[in-house]
Amino acid sequence: LYECIEDFDEHARRAAERVMEAAQSSDVVYAVYDVRDRSVCALNALGVRMEVIAGPSVEGALLAHLDGATRMLEASDWESFRLSAMDNALVRELNSRELASEVKLKLMECYPDETRCLVLMGDGSVARAPLYDLDRLKGYDHRCCALIPAQRDLMQLERFGFDELVQIMRILQGPGGCPWDREQTHESLRTCMLEETYEAIDAINQGDMDHLYDELGDILMQVVMQAEIGRRHGEFDISDSITAICDKMIQRHTHIFGADSAGDAEEVLDLWTRNKMKERGQETYAEVLREVGHSLPALLRGRKLIDKAARAGVMQADAQAIARDAAERIGLAAGSDDAERALGEAILMLCALARVKKVDPEIALNEAADRFVARFAKLEEALGKQGTPLPAPEARAEEYWDRVKLGKNASIRQELAGKQRICFSLCIKMIRHRLEEAFTMNKAAMIAKIAEKTDLTKKQAEAALNAFTDSVIEALKEGDKVQMMGFGTFEVKERAARTGRKPSTGETIEIPAKKSPVFKAGKGFKDQF
Repeated sequence: LYECIEDFDEHARRAAERVMEAAQSSDVVYAVYDVRDRSVCALNALGVRMEVIAGPSVEGALLAHLDGATRMLEASDWESFRLSAMDNALVRELNSRELASEVKLKLMECYPDETRCLVLMGDGSVARAPLYDLDRLKGYDHRCCALIPAQRDLMQLERFGFDELVQIMRILQGPGGCPWDREQTHESLRTCMLEETYEAIDAINQGDMDHLYDELGDILMQVVMQAEIGRRHGEFDISDSITAICDKMIQRHTHIFGADSAGDAEEVLDLWTRNKMKERGQETYAEVLREVGHSLPALLRGRKLIDKAARAGVMQADAQAIARDAAERIGLAAGSDDAERALGEAILMLCALARVKKVDPEIALNEAADRFVARFAKLEEALGKQGTPLPAPEARAEEYWDRVKLGKNASIRQELAGKQRICFSLCIKMIRHRLEEAFTMNKAAMIAKIAEKTDLTKKQAEAALNAFTDSVIEALKEGDKVQMMGFGTFEVKERAARTGRKPSTGETIEIPAKKSPVFKAGKGFKDQF
């Protein structure tokens, strides 16, 4: 079996089956080199009644060198080793150079490369070698074992594990430790935890993985600091926190660890909510909403409330209807004496729209703020080149702001806002009215009408209208389509070169290729007629 089966677990199972077959007709004496052999474990798993007579362990010669806790490991299990530099590691059955190489690399993730190891070879001799030479010895077989001594001097470690982090924190907060760390409380570290979390989010947003792993370490440090403060005061320790989250993940994922089923992510979230309500003894969704923390940033709290309300089936999923509701509330805020209330309602509706569009409003607002800062810098630069430093006259600054905001390749459907959007809407309405009346309106009349219907001067109205038309032209020149929701689409159509006939003479002529701007009316615009 040993020669024809490569997988150790399969070999152990088959060996146990052979022993069981032989035991059906008579008693069996089954001898193994070590009672920890996997085939013995397989026999135990079958519930076989047997008497075990243990001999001396193969690594007995190394036991005299042990000092403190030791982790006993089988080389073939190297992928699942759980290591701590604070403990010795005794690895048995290094039966080949290839296996020794895998074990070495795994051990070097925890122990320093220069760690002096004791290696018991198959012939009974003991070699001493640095860890990085563990796979460069001679005489590997199933009797070969290696003892890697603990490295308890933190200053000598090259890599660290969770146990070392906990130990470092105990040293810092313990007697003779760091005065600053010893003074900290749960409350004093609140700001630090928040700052570290935002810095990690910033690293994610920037796609900076080197920065991210460092910031995640800072967050982990905050967790361990809080747990050590709790341990010192007899409140809780880190194992309580770990137990709580492990228990929570098992209890909430009943489609994995229980009898429930969930076919997609949405069903998983619904199941999570139901399990959480059951766990907390909540009978109504109102109780679920009330527990959303007031200490959360308002936008994040609004998103969570909308999400939980949607789980109860009370939030509509029509993005257009939600957008109209939000626009109506924004309009109310502009003319309301209680603008705070109306604006709050509008922002909450925007959170509902973000949920339907699968957008995180917190991230969306942060990214918009970043774009605002970038545009502001360009505005200041543009005004500076014109000899108009900030603060500048409002009209002058607004003109340059519009130019910066639209940019050379900006999509108008995304970028028109504020008074320009108002002007655009009025332009659309006036175009519709003039078409209905079969009346031709020139540019001057259009500007006068815009100024009349808004609080803009004619100069400002002209600047807004020019910005609109110039931006359409620039976008078309760049090969973009300009889509106006509810109105239509401006685009450039290409017509290939072709052969035609001159109408006056009938002679054949070559017509060159050309590009022509066209406007295609949208459904909303067509419906007005």
